[in-house]
Amino acid sequence: MNKIVYLETDEEITSVVDKLRKIKTRDIVLVAPKRCTLVQSIVNLKLLKRQAKLLSKKIVLVTPDPVGQNLATKAGIPTKKEIEGEEIPLEEIKPKVEKPRIEKLKKLKEEEIVLPKIEKIKKVSISDIVARIEKEKVKEVPVSEEVKPKEIGPKEIKPKVPPRVVLLPSFNVKMFLVFLGGIIFVCAIVGLVILPSATIAIVPKTEPLLKDLEVTVTKDKEITDFESGVIPGKIVSVEVESAYKTFRSSGQKEIKEKARGKVIVYNSYSSESQTLEAGSRLRSSSGLMYLTLVRIEIPGARVEGGITIPGSREVGIESEEAGAEYNVGSTKFTIPSLSSEMQKAIWAENKERISGGKSEEIKVVSSKDIQDAQASLVAELTERAKKELQAKIARGEKFVEESLNKEVQAVDTNVQEGSEVGEFKMKIKLRMETLVFKEKDIQTLVEGVLEKLIPKEKYVLDQVDEGISYEVAGFDSSTGNLRLVVHVQKTVAWKIDKKKIREALPGKDAEEVKEYLVKNPHIKEVEVSFWPIWVKSVPYIEKKINVKEVFPE
Repeated sequence: MNKIVYLETDEEITSVVDKLRKIKTRDIVLVAPKRCTLVQSIVNLKLLKRQAKLLSKKIVLVTPDPVGQNLATKAGIPTKKEIEGEEIPLEEIKPKVEKPRIEKLKKLKEEEIVLPKIEKIKKVSISDIVARIEKEKVKEVPVSEEVKPKEIGPKEIKPKVPPRVVLLPSFNVKMFLVFLGGIIFVCAIVGLVILPSATIAIVPKTEPLLKDLEVTVTKDKEITDFESGVIPGKIVSVEVESAYKTFRSSGQKEIKEKARGKVIVYNSYSSESQTLEAGSRLRSSSGLMYLTLVRIEIPGARVEGGITIPGSREVGIESEEAGAEYNVGSTKFTIPSLSSEMQKAIWAENKERISGGKSEEIKVVSSKDIQDAQASLVAELTERAKKELQAKIARGEKFVEESLNKEVQAVDTNVQEGSEVGEFKMKIKLRMETLVFKEKDIQTLVEGVLEKLIPKEKYVLDQVDEGISYEVAGFDSSTGNLRLVVHVQKTVAWKIDKKKIREALPGKDAEEVKEYLVKNPHIKEVEVSFWPIWVKSVPYIEKKINVKEVFPE
């Protein structure tokens, strides 16, 4: 059943919306008189239409005002000139209410209460009125006569009578309603236009991109050559010198020397001289063998005073073998080459010690000792030279181990190969140079290559310096050229036209947004969120639609 609502000439939009909200009936007929303020504004009518939709109300506007009918039609509100076939009076639809006559009231609880004259009501504050009501305990005044409304249709409409006439002068109801309507209007604008926003999170489809590039670093170029894959480099060198360092000798040498001395050979065998050839063997009393160094003639023996005096001759000897055991003191030697009879008459004795015999191993400096010492100093200086090189190059520049070129410029040592010492000292001077290049040049070269490989519909997700590694393929020290193999591992995504998406989404709810976007073959997933909580569709203001791309970690 339709609910009929009569509007005042100066009825505000906020008052009408409030009435719609309180009515439980779905179908509502709004009856507006001619020159009604509400139907004179297209803005008010559009706002009325929208609020009715939000409240799930179906409204029909009945007005004799042709201007109001025209504006209502433009705002999308059905209009009529009459209710149930009867024309609405052109001057006023709502019947006028005649003021009831105020007569003397009957005694109520033995007290006579007389209403004040309405014509001359003074303005009083609300607090005064409340105090007066409490004091007088006034009840609702009965009306002496019924007020019959003017018939405007087949049904009789009872007019609304203000319940307490005495309260009306206490405040300006119209101004209060205007103020309240303004607040509601501002809240509606904020809640329906300013606050609503939508966030569309799109996960684009991605694919890996793997590529190996051959890059040459050369000192002969000053700029990057994208066609040939050549980047510029420069030679940087340092010189470092070590302090003296002590090293132990590891070589061994056997020292053998024969014992030497002098003996006196005696001849008591005959008066004739005896010949002893060089190299004749002499045997000591301990059985050690010695050899004479020269040929000698031993004089014959002579007799003096009945005593035989043997002839003698001194001769140098040396031990037959090397060794310290041949070092002996005073001893007697026999000559094994003589007959046993002659050995008794011809012999040798030493008065001085026979010495100098030895056989031992001593430490000497070998060629390996010298090489190892130099290698140790080179390794020590290499680490130092690397640090000095690193400090010498600029930020962003780099060198690789394979391009390091080392040269020993000087070696200073206090020994030579074969020196019979247990330890020795050495120091060296080292020169190191390397080919330095900028990693940014490699990144620039990779970007140039990827720009040609990747179509315009795609783009690289990774940062510039991510997904790029390289290894040394070779280094030519004569030309100073370093060859690198650069491994490129990137992630490529499809581009999303955010502007086009913003233009297509206004008015759609979350499911409609997802249905629209997942049709795009380049979109993998879609998440939709609205704010505040009462918003259920994408707003029409483009800047309130946030379209962003998200990627899984």
